[in-house]
Amino acid sequence: MAQDARKFLFTSDYPMPYIVWKYEGSIDNVSAIGTKSVTIPHKLKFIPLLMGAWSTDGNFEPSYDIANYLGGSVLALDMQLNECSADSTNVYIEAFNGSSSAKTLYFRLVAFAPANYQGSFPVSSDATKFQFSTDYNYPKIFKEGVININAGDTGTVTHNLKYVPQVRVWGPNYNGRVSTLYRMDSPDDISGIYGPTIDANDLKIKAQYSGDYHYKIFGDEA
Repeated sequence: MAQDARKFLFTSDYPMPYIVWKYEGSIDNVSAIGTKSVTIPHKLKFIPLLMGAWSTDGNFEPSYDIANYLGGSVLALDMQLNECSADSTNVYIEAFNGSSSAKTLYFRLVAFAPANYQGSFPVSSDATKFQFSTDYNYPKIFKEGVININAGDTGTVTHNLKYVPQVRVWGPNYNGRVSTLYRMDSPDDISGIYGPTIDANDLKIKAQYSGDYHYKIFGDEA
């Protein structure tokens, strides 16, 4: 029987998320009261599940989770991340500049493979750094998978951990691409209607758009 994941920095009783793709870049000189986008080929055999951060500062001070974007939570900033999503070919980043002068948005991305992908993963070509060190805590995946939900319906994944775990959920957005959904402790949409919620027993996802919703429930406590 698996041990309590909260008690270990690392345990072989649980799998750990495997980073299959990394990218760091910027969207330069976004014009005043305008948008600008970049398209990045990822060359993977699946739609990557994105995680990462964005900032209006090159040193990422402060930085914001890519799940915290204009479509999910309106921040009081002139520059906003308007979209960060992926399909089977590309990653799409769009910035919105609401100020009166040109600005730059910076982003750092990593990606996981979906739980239902059965093929091989890319191998890091960087042999100069350790890929694993027991000095650090690593997230332990308690449960992961894909659930298909029709628009307006709610899908439920029961974990029964008896505490609120860390969770990530990805799902289709307005143009059919896959985005990370905003927040885990309250609904995704700013209207308070759609999105994922998590408690000590269940992950519930109310779908704004029909399609596959990918989830990773970690053994680590939120």
